[in-house]
Amino acid sequence: MSNPLFILTRPATASAELALRLPTSIETLIAPAFEIEPVEADIPDFEAAILTSQASVGFAPDGRGRRAWCVGAKTAEAAERRGYIPVSADGDADVLVETILRAQPQEILLHLRGEVSRGNIRARLNQAGLNCDERVIYRKSPSSPPRDIRAQLAHHDESFLLLFSAETVSIIQRWNLGWESTHCLCISDYVADQAKQLRPAQITVSSAPNLRSMIELAHRMIA
Repeated sequence: MSNPLFILTRPATASAELALRLPTSIETLIAPAFEIEPVEADIPDFEAAILTSQASVGFAPDGRGRRAWCVGAKTAEAAERRGYIPVSADGDADVLVETILRAQPQEILLHLRGEVSRGNIRARLNQAGLNCDERVIYRKSPSSPPRDIRAQLAHHDESFLLLFSAETVSIIQRWNLGWESTHCLCISDYVADQAKQLRPAQITVSSAPNLRSMIELAHRMIA
């Protein structure tokens, strides 16, 4: 493959960190679909947190030795730095719910989440007899496309669009760019299904719904 372009759609700081973990032989374009901003929330007393994104950790209260049920390894690492005792499901929201239900924790649980969240975690846990509340502590503020993105797409022989959420797809769709020659790399089957709206040349799903698998997928694309 010659002259590939990898388009990184996570928030700017996260995309810059991701770029460092990709092969140095490829060119990357940081094109955040959104940035994250806090939402004021009245946090009730809780004994264990549920954290379904790494972003939620930054806006959550300090752990103070409380347990945190985390969707994946990166979220768990961030939670540990904030003073939580993390348990990683290393999957998606459904895997996290299954992990919690198997453990049957008796603590007061609090799902600290973004404004848009799939999985209906609080309702599913409460229906199973657990004690779970939730608070929205951050939102995603949509970004405009980089000014040079059209020129970059035209300049490269092949482009790869890395997609980490369905929200990302819906924002990018509003950019009104042509993705017919682009290969979408998606973190999950759900995101891949949403990515069909972009009408890309090809869609590939990572082997697991986490950042590590997405990076491995990117490496395989140019192997």
